[in-house]
Amino acid sequence: MELADNPEKQALGLSWRESMPQDSGMLFIFPTEDHYSIWMRGMSFPLDLIWVSEGKIIVEIRERVSAEPGKLDSDLKIYTPKTKSKYIIEMNAGVVSENGWQVGDHVEF
Repeated sequence: MELADNPEKQALGLSWRESMPQDSGMLFIFPTEDHYSIWMRGMSFPLDLIWVSEGKIIVEIRERVSAEPGKLDSDLKIYTPKTKSKYIIEMNAGVVSENGWQVGDHVEF
């Protein structure tokens, strides 16, 4: 799992890549819990997005979020959770359902 643990890495995320290995992902680590948003800027493949609390409990999931190639940044959809989180995990689309992960599950990393 790749780490996005500073503002520069978080701004770049998985953008401008053609794909990601199936057993990989990106873990965004923020300094405090808050309503952190994700967009699909520069993405060419769909993702599952998982927001995780400081206590490492899944608080929100968005599955199979589509890439939006060709859209202006101002037209991209922004995904904002209803619950505060300290971490966001981005994985290939379908990983959440393949593993049966749900809101309320405890995660380790």
